[in-house]
Amino acid sequence: MNDKWTEEVRKLNEELNKRNQEISTNKSEHAKRMELAMADYARWKQEADAKFDSRVRALEAEIDRLKVAHNVELVKLNKEWEAKRCQLDITILDQQKTIEQLRGTILHLEGQVRELTIRVQALIDIQMQLKECKDAYDAGEKERDALRQALLEAKEFIEDLENKYFESRQEALELLKQLKHVEGLNADYLLQIENLQNYIIDLKSRIAVYIPVKNDKIDKKIAEYINNYPERQKLKIMFMRESEGVYQFGSKRVMVKIDNDKINIRVGGGFLSIDEFLDQYTPEELQKLERKDPMKRFNEKMTVSKSLQGHMVRDNSPTSPSKRR
Repeated sequence: MNDKWTEEVRKLNEELNKRNQEISTNKSEHAKRMELAMADYARWKQEADAKFDSRVRALEAEIDRLKVAHNVELVKLNKEWEAKRCQLDITILDQQKTIEQLRGTILHLEGQVRELTIRVQALIDIQMQLKECKDAYDAGEKERDALRQALLEAKEFIEDLENKYFESRQEALELLKQLKHVEGLNADYLLQIENLQNYIIDLKSRIAVYIPVKNDKIDKKIAEYINNYPERQKLKIMFMRESEGVYQFGSKRVMVKIDNDKINIRVGGGFLSIDEFLDQYTPEELQKLERKDPMKRFNEKMTVSKSLQGHMVRDNSPTSPSKRR
């Protein structure tokens, strides 16, 4: 494809050079014709002047004798002179028309030269675009090779994961056997932990003191409310200050303001008093904390492991990945 475009460009350049040579040749031929015409005219004029002078001198010598003949000859010569001059004028007009035609031809050829130049530039642009497309294709080939290599590596990684899964399954069977032994001790530990948690909650309700941030009126009001609350054991979820008027209550982020020396908390599109807010949202947040309790989640995992134990023990001879394949 590149050779084809190159050959076309070379042919266009040869045609352009040929047209330029024709223009130069036409200009030189026209100049030569003009020079020859002017030389003929000067030579003829010189000869006519010489002939006329000789005739005048001869007529002056014989003026009395040949006056009538002289007048006739003079009229004849004048007629010939006019005819020659008219012919030369016609020739000059023809030459001028030829010059105008050559100028039009030159302008037309110059337009063709401009068009050819534009076409040559377009061909050059096409060659550049073809090169860019080839480079993009080569880059795509490299990316495809890289993807093939990545697929091979992923395949090896998956096979390795299958082997690890088989090994982890073997380890799970061993852990289930160990869980049987730990299960008997777990109930006593859970009871002790529950007693400790109740003791810590009761201890916090007795000694906890909310210390407000200096120069924060809202935080001082909340500290006054919490520290003077009559039933401290009910305050199991505390307000955590983030910024002025913004607090974290368990999993909720709330806006607090003081109206008429009363604490109001924004909920949805309205406000609740702090007492109403605590009565409504404290149980909900306690339930969320219980769901996040690590010991409770451990007990749930133990229940699931028991249900899985029977299924995995029945599978006494697990199949390895190599045998599956």
